[in-house]
Amino acid sequence: MLLVALIGTSLAVGSPANARDASGSGRIALQRSATVDTYLAVLVNRARARHGFAAVAHSPAVSVTTRPLARKLIRPRSLGALRHDPRFADEVQASCQRAHRPTENVAYRWMMTAHVSKRHLRTLARGLFRGYMGSPPHRAHILTGSATHMGSASMVRHTPRGMLYLSNVMRFTTARSC
Repeated sequence: MLLVALIGTSLAVGSPANARDASGSGRIALQRSATVDTYLAVLVNRARARHGFAAVAHSPAVSVTTRPLARKLIRPRSLGALRHDPRFADEVQASCQRAHRPTENVAYRWMMTAHVSKRHLRTLARGLFRGYMGSPPHRAHILTGSATHMGSASMVRHTPRGMLYLSNVMRFTTARSC
């Protein structure tokens, strides 16, 4: 299942197999998934190329601005309540030189699995990206011809009951440099 939200003025997996706290308390550990972020950037640029647009550069500075929201969205009490950071445009503009037209896509996806593998994360990422591309406003953000930079943050949570959750925040902007 996929839930998406958007707003526009605009896969190092860690060690998901050890998603529980190392202390053995059974607490769920949240993990950033650079593997998913890298894979989503590839999917974004493939889609842009198919539609005749230049690739967007990955911006670590913009990615940093996406992490707090991705972390918040993956928490159990936040699932099902997708929200945008009302300050995201200011954050993007502060992290890039002459940034304008920032946009934000927000989504999460989940699946049942006994363990976490790179294959599972790629499956979730592909499904999440299909959801973005199936939504006209999200698709428009991804295919904005003037966009030059993107940042992405994905968080993974694997529960003891076998649910694997993935949250993602993508931000695009047109900027001289980020």
